[in-house]
Amino acid sequence: MDVKKNYKRIFVRAPLHTTILYEDDGFVYKTQLVNISLGGVLIRYMPQLPVINILPIVLDIPQIDSLDQYSIDEISHLEHRNFKRKIFRAKIRVIRRSESPLDVFIENIGSEFKEVSDELKEVITAYVNSSVRNISFLLSLLEARNSSPFEVSYVKKVAQLLGYGESGSLNHLYHEVKRDYFSLSSI
Repeated sequence: MDVKKNYKRIFVRAPLHTTILYEDDGFVYKTQLVNISLGGVLIRYMPQLPVINILPIVLDIPQIDSLDQYSIDEISHLEHRNFKRKIFRAKIRVIRRSESPLDVFIENIGSEFKEVSDELKEVITAYVNSSVRNISFLLSLLEARNSSPFEVSYVKKVAQLLGYGESGSLNHLYHEVKRDYFSLSSI
């Protein structure tokens, strides 16, 4: 079955594997982000659609340098939690969603920013630009990899720094990173 998109992506999006907080009907909830762009965020799942049309959120955006500028030794000593982070409040409006096959959660909730500060725009732009460089770097490592334990651990460390899960095979990681790479350039 072919599903035709009835929307056109305007902004480059970058994967952002982090949590956000959102308020709905007097309660605060926590969920996972999938990606971010200047236009909005894609939320992994919600237990229900928000009661209100404009949803206040709090998001955490790491400031990650270009990892290809670090030596192998420097990469081995970096930790994702040590990256500087910017915390922002924003408002979003849900514009599209898909249902879970089990109807337990609403999945892949696309939203657009309704109120965005200039500082948040700058931080998102910097994050997306560094993601383009870092995902390209990780993809080149995955494509050129050999099977030595050192090389495998280095590639997995770079992936972990970029928020990819630590479990799974390099082949699975390669396909996930390649999907994200093509997503970066598909406007």
